[in-house]
Amino acid sequence: ELNDFKIKKLSLLGKAEVPGDKSMSQRAVIIGLASIGKTVIKGILDSEDVYYTLKAVEALGAKVDINKNKKSLTITGVGLGNFKSPKKPIYMGNSGTGTRLLIGLVAGSNATVTFYGDESLSNRPMDRIINPLKKMGANFIFSEEKKLPITVIGARKKGITMPIKYKSPVASAQIKSAIIFAGLTARGATEIEEPYKSRNYTEVMLKKCGVEIYSKIKKKHVNTITVNGTAYLKNCNFDIPGDPSSALFIVVACLITKGSKVKVKNILHDNGRLKVFKILRKMGGIIKINKTSIDRCEITAEYSILKNIN
Repeated sequence: ELNDFKIKKLSLLGKAEVPGDKSMSQRAVIIGLASIGKTVIKGILDSEDVYYTLKAVEALGAKVDINKNKKSLTITGVGLGNFKSPKKPIYMGNSGTGTRLLIGLVAGSNATVTFYGDESLSNRPMDRIINPLKKMGANFIFSEEKKLPITVIGARKKGITMPIKYKSPVASAQIKSAIIFAGLTARGATEIEEPYKSRNYTEVMLKKCGVEIYSKIKKKHVNTITVNGTAYLKNCNFDIPGDPSSALFIVVACLITKGSKVKVKNILHDNGRLKVFKILRKMGGIIKINKTSIDRCEITAEYSILKNIN
């Protein structure tokens, strides 16, 4: 019986902020583990994926302190290659990014670590990171399918991390980042070539911590990344901007709701991640992107009559 049910006119008005970018939150946590000293992270995404990555870095020896008043998190790292070998396997939930990046980091260390995940993560292939990491000296124990659970035996357990030149069959930030993290302890320069440029948060954030890392676009969009092995990562702090994917929900709700006008503040300014807003513009969406700093922007949107496109 819904005779008295009424839908009242609603509109979205005002300013909003969204949680921190997930990709950058994951990397900040992992870099905190590998750094010497304290890494303070502000604006970190409060999500299940990040939670399991935090639990993983604790299991590998880092200390994690949460300051709810300052809305920040401090990680006291253990340095490159000096991780604990946990007695129990590390559960990663559904976090594919956290798992692949940590496998890379452990591959260049002297630790032995087993990673496992939920049913969905356990069905994702890991061979694209296992193959190059093996060439760098790491050893692995896994099923025939090369899926989780996987045990990683770091290259420095019995030898050294070897620098490699690797041509990735796909442009993947996760594959690239896993090799980069392993390459941090290599004796020499590791080079990765990808068909075109994938997200470069790992490179940008590691450069901030003193790592010598370079990227160069060649003909036909081919991207070559070179990372030099280093003695240590200096600690540095991260302030994570808002996630463009989360901002998208608010913007779309505004575009399709009469009388609405919103401004979403403190969003990561990344041309690759902002493409979706440019597609909405082609559909007739009234959207403005205003860059407020080197890596941040504000997105203003208002109710629009949208049209179909191809």
